[in-house]
Amino acid sequence: MQLYDVAWEFMKSTGNVGLEVFVINPHFRDGRSILQEQENEAIFLDRQVRDDSIDPSKVFVIQPTITSHSTPAEIAPELPLCNRVALAGTFDHLHGGHKELLSLACMVAQEKVLIGLLTSLGNKEFANFIQPIEVRKRQLETFVVMFRPALQYELEIIRRCSSPKNCSLVRRDVDAIVTADEQENLDGTQRINCLRIQEMKTALPIILKPFHRTVSSTDIRCWKSKEENNFDKQELV
Repeated sequence: MQLYDVAWEFMKSTGNVGLEVFVINPHFRDGRSILQEQENEAIFLDRQVRDDSIDPSKVFVIQPTITSHSTPAEIAPELPLCNRVALAGTFDHLHGGHKELLSLACMVAQEKVLIGLLTSLGNKEFANFIQPIEVRKRQLETFVVMFRPALQYELEIIRRCSSPKNCSLVRRDVDAIVTADEQENLDGTQRINCLRIQEMKTALPIILKPFHRTVSSTDIRCWKSKEENNFDKQELV
């Protein structure tokens, strides 16, 4: 089980699915100051930490399959290290699956990561709980800076990837694209590569994040919908 999965179960058990969750990799930054922040409601670690400034009642020691301090080579020795990598998505209610994907991109990139933020979510369930584009943009920026402060990043809002004119990933000079090993994501990545070939650009190597079932944006919107309905019922009593 991944750290983000454990955190999601904790969030559900406390009835607060809106908690901000970060898995810090000490390979890129010192997480000590973050652990000591008073507003932390829970801290999940893969080892016991002795620090009088950390409230022990908030600490949960677990054994994840990928530790929070793993380097790219330890996670997957075959992963390439690229100067510039790209990824794209809607990133609604930034959750563990999103953060695992972003973490992979930030570990692979040696120089810069380019994030394409799609405005269109199509015909999604619980659409009235979809976050505004500016909120999603701010959450992405916060995560990248938190995870790897020294890494350059660029975030570009994309309406759709149907032609080279409206999809910057088709035209940009990047070395690889990071995506999740799910059919919808793979289809989008292949579409970008087809458009790049039309523009006489080289097709991008694809770096896959292995699939495992985790919380989705739809799960979170559903949870928030139920919370609102329960609140409305209590108001009527």
